Amino acid sequence: MPKFFKHRKTQLFKDDSPAVTRFTSDPRFKARMAMLPRIPVNHNYDVPYLCGYAKNAKTIYFDQHLKYKMNGKDLTPFLKIHEFSEKALLDIFGLDYQQAHHIATHLERKAVEAAGIKWSAYDEFLKPQIKEVWHEDLKKVPPDLDLEPYEDEKDKKVLRPLMGKEKQENKSRLSVVKNSVQKSKR
Repeated sequence: MPKFFKHRKTQLFKDDSPAVTRFTSDPRFKARMAMLPRIPVNHNYDVPYLCGYAKNAKTIYFDQHLKYKMNGKDLTPFLKIHEFSEKALLDIFGLDYQQAHHIATHLERKAVEAAGIKWSAYDEFLKPQIKEVWHEDLKKVPPDLDLEPYEDEKDKKVLRPLMGKEKQENKSRLSVVKNSVQKSKR
């Protein structure tokens, strides 16, 4: 994984600590996670670090180049668990990104292993893809991609182009609104 995942001095929790259990057994978290099967995955964009989520948590984004089948096994459910639980932990409990990411990885790992897949094989399958995406030129970014993880990590290499894309999208939307307002006044 890129080194930015390791630079924060955030308090991390042991995987099965009472704190993690408290978060994951909270009724608000459980209610949010119950929505997971209905959350669509969109594969049409460039997404830093393979996956992300919409600001409103109603879409999960997979990078358009992500190979999400390993030996014929669809990894979508595990990646969705990670992304959706991470977003839920950020929204509900206000955790730091690194804390939410750590807990989400723990939940992802439990699901992977429960499906009979070795975590090491799963991790080794995804690592090279993360590295590839890390170097990718972000041309087509989801307009509603939640930038909180990149902001929290102060990942300027990724954040600058994303912020630029977001500004371009906002200007474009504003232009469309202005044009429609002007046409309606005629």
